[in-house]
Amino acid sequence: MATNNSINLKVTNNADGFDVAGGTTTRKLTVSGGDVAIAGSGAAVITFPATTSTLLYSGGALGTPASGTVTNLTGTASININGTVGATTPTTVVGTTITANTGFCADANDGAYLGVSGTAFSDLFLASGGVINWSEADVTLTHAANLLTLAGGDLAISNLTASEIVITDANKKLVSAAVATYPSLTELSYVKGASSALQTQITARATSASPTFTGTITVSDNCRVDLTLPTANTYCTGNTTDSFAAGYSSAIGDLVFFGSAGKWLEADADAVATCKGLMGIALEAKTDTQAMKVALPGSMVRLDAWNWTVGDTLYAGETLGAMQNTIPTGADAIIKVVGFALSADVIYFNPSPDQQSTVS
Repeated sequence: MATNNSINLKVTNNADGFDVAGGTTTRKLTVSGGDVAIAGSGAAVITFPATTSTLLYSGGALGTPASGTVTNLTGTASININGTVGATTPTTVVGTTITANTGFCADANDGAYLGVSGTAFSDLFLASGGVINWSEADVTLTHAANLLTLAGGDLAISNLTASEIVITDANKKLVSAAVATYPSLTELSYVKGASSALQTQITARATSASPTFTGTITVSDNCRVDLTLPTANTYCTGNTTDSFAAGYSSAIGDLVFFGSAGKWLEADADAVATCKGLMGIALEAKTDTQAMKVALPGSMVRLDAWNWTVGDTLYAGETLGAMQNTIPTGADAIIKVVGFALSADVIYFNPSPDQQSTVS
C-alpha cells in the first residue's frame, strides 16, 4: 500500500470483500462496482462513481458516531446501514451532495424507498424548524395543474381565529377577516335558503315608512289595525287623502264636507247642505284649487289649539268650519255628531250618517 492519504482499490465482480488498513489517517476508497465493508476508526470519505455500488456497514465499529458520518456522497449508489458506528446504530446519513435516482431506502429489510408509492413515513423535518407531521390517518396531498389537493383530512392553520371567515390579504395569505367587516354567523343564517337575489326581494317589499302598495291588501282572520294616539300637533292616525283640492282658503282643523264641484268646503250647522255626505278635517292650510290633505272618518286627529273636555261629544258648529261640544240651538240648525274628545287636543273623528234639525 502507498503511504499517501489516498488508496485506490479496484474491486472485481467476484471479490467477496477486502480489509483496508493504513493507520489512523483518513483514507479514500474508490469503488467501481460491488460491495464494500469498512471497519476501524477515523472519518470515512467514500466516493461512488458507479450506479451499482453499495456501502455496507456490516459489523464492528467505524469510529464514533460523529466520525462515522458518511459525507460527500456522489454518484447514484444506494447506501444500506446495518451495523454500528461507535457502539451506536446510525439512523441518518449526511452528505454534502446526495443524489437519489429511484429513492432513499429507509430500511434495507423492507425496501421502503422514500418517494415510492405505498411507502409511509412519519415526519418530514424542514429548514428553520419546520415540520410536516403526519399521523396514521389516511391523508393524501397531491399537486397537479397548479392545484394543491388535501384529501382525507382537515387543514388547520394556527394563525387563524376560530369561527371567523377566512380571506386573503394583500400578499395573498390566508387571514381571519375582522368581525366588523362581515355579518356574523347568526346574521348569515338569516339569509340561508334565499331563493333569489336579496336586493330584488327587499326592493319588492314595502318600506315601513310611507309604503306604496300596488296590489290588493288582504286582512286575514283576527288581523287588526291598531291606531295609536297622534303625538304631535296636526298629526293624524288613520285614513287621510290628498287627492282633492280645497275650494276656499282653509285653516288646519276646519270641519269640511265634499262639495258637488269635487272640492272641500267649510261645514256649517246653520246650512243643511253643508252637513251631509262625506265630511273631513282639514290638515293643511290651502287656497282654492290647491290639493289639500284631509282626515277622513275613522281617524284620530290632534290639534294643540283645541281644548276639549275628555269624553265630550262633538257636533258640527254653528260657525263656518268649527266644531263644538254643545248641541246647536239656533233656529233650524243641524244637529250632527262628528266625533268624540279623547283628550284636550285629540279627537276621534267619526261623523254620524244621520242628522236632526232644531225647530225654529
